[in-house]
Amino acid sequence: MKSQFKILANKYLIPKYDEATLFIMAVSYLILLVTDQDLQRQVSSTFSIKDPRDYLLALFIAAGIGLSLFHMFSHRDKSKLEKSFMLLFAVSVNCSAGIIGGGYLYEQSEGYLTIFPILNIINGVTLFVLWRNDIVNESHVSDANSSRIEVFISIIAVLILFIILQRIYELYWAVIYSMCVFYATSINTLILSIIGVFAHNKSLNQTGANNAPPG
Repeated sequence: MKSQFKILANKYLIPKYDEATLFIMAVSYLILLVTDQDLQRQVSSTFSIKDPRDYLLALFIAAGIGLSLFHMFSHRDKSKLEKSFMLLFAVSVNCSAGIIGGGYLYEQSEGYLTIFPILNIINGVTLFVLWRNDIVNESHVSDANSSRIEVFISIIAVLILFIILQRIYELYWAVIYSMCVFYATSINTLILSIIGVFAHNKSLNQTGANNAPPG
């Protein structure tokens, strides 16, 4: 039964974290941390209790953010320890944003619209449970390196998202971050996959043309 659950979870529930996805998550969080006072207060209150474990967790999350930025521009292989830090960052921040953002939206929503914040909360809790049960683990952090076009598209995407969500609509930080994560794990991944297919086909066509016998 447990093995069947793992198979279903791997297929339908578990996100795959490639370099572009983790990069967008890291940059989005850093921009919010610098520019959003609500997030600054949230982080300050979280670590106001003088518990050394809080500061250790913060250090590990900071390492995950730094590695998510570094590996977007580096072709060096990721170690298992590096992957664990990157995964801890992704899970911790995504769960927090999902639950906090869901609670905030729930208070602001009425009628059928309450389903969206409830789903946000469920997604955050589900990800945490999967991580705690080692169903989400380091193997879900991709070893593949990002190309220059993936770096460029991801940077432009983050800037556009923040201009729209933070400056124009002035949304709550957890809502902005949840939407950035959704973009990173769904839309950006799809865009990069389409670009990858076109690049692969172009490479095959060029190879075929080069190998063709002279007429």
